[in-house]
Amino acid sequence: MLNTEGQKLKLENIQENQSGNYTCWAHNIETLRFKPSDPLLISVMEKISGASITGPTEVLIAGTSSAKLSCQATAGTIISRKWLKDGNPLSPSNRITFSGDNSSVSIDPLQGTDNGQYQCRLTNPVSTDSVSYNLTVNYGPEDVVMQGRSEIEVGHTVVLTCSASSVPPATFTWTLNGTETAVITEQFTVENAGFSDSGTYTCVAKNSVTGSNISSAPHVLTVKVSAGPNSESQLGAILGGTFGALGCVAVAGGALAYMKKRKRRDSPSNQDLQTPVYENTTDLSPPVVYGNLPTGSTDLPCPVDSENRPDYEELRFKDTATYSNLNSI
Repeated sequence: MLNTEGQKLKLENIQENQSGNYTCWAHNIETLRFKPSDPLLISVMEKISGASITGPTEVLIAGTSSAKLSCQATAGTIISRKWLKDGNPLSPSNRITFSGDNSSVSIDPLQGTDNGQYQCRLTNPVSTDSVSYNLTVNYGPEDVVMQGRSEIEVGHTVVLTCSASSVPPATFTWTLNGTETAVITEQFTVENAGFSDSGTYTCVAKNSVTGSNISSAPHVLTVKVSAGPNSESQLGAILGGTFGALGCVAVAGGALAYMKKRKRRDSPSNQDLQTPVYENTTDLSPPVVYGNLPTGSTDLPCPVDSENRPDYEELRFKDTATYSNLNSI
């Protein structure tokens, strides 16, 4: 009983202990009757403040560690608590459980996907307070992937990139044909590529906290001859020079054999000897003439200049009938 009369009740510097149901009574001095009003519930609550989350202090590793987060406030009446992760409501699962009053959440076992920002939101009818907590779960490396071109032309540059899902970020080493290289970054750059750069590349990702090492799938890089407009001419010059040299040797050898044979035939001593007679042969005179050789020239053309050399593919005896009916004795 407040022993206060009047149509108004004024409460100043109200405290929580003043919460309750308030009723006013009407009194008629003539009839001496009293009539109460319906009760009015007044709840006096303190504003929530000092919200905080406590969590594990040890290093957490996915698959082997667990975590418990607790949410409290230093002042205020907490009516409800709500948990969120990365801004989205956190729901219970076979790994995630909540206490009866939602003041704590437990995760067991931890996974890499549990990394993130957890938020606890505290409310009562007169106030709301929230607090965040960053949970770090070390995991990986996982999903190690190498990307890059598989073919490159001589003299060009190629970059191979290795990536992995890991907390903390993974470190990388590279091997070429099974031999470890000096590259320790996520990118392997081959500048001015040569044929020795061809082979099988592999990157190995390592997590310094979990101690795990995972290799990528092998990546085969082939360094090939440039497909530019000069490549065919360069190859043609090489082959042309080779066949040209062989043609010079053949022409020189043929001419020498002819001159020796002609000399023996014109010698007086040889004229008295019995000359073998071949069936179905034709007279070998006039001298054998090679195609593409200048008439009457005693010099054998073996030019060095590949651009002005004769066409040795057309080299042949002009009088093919000479050999068409030649039979061995």
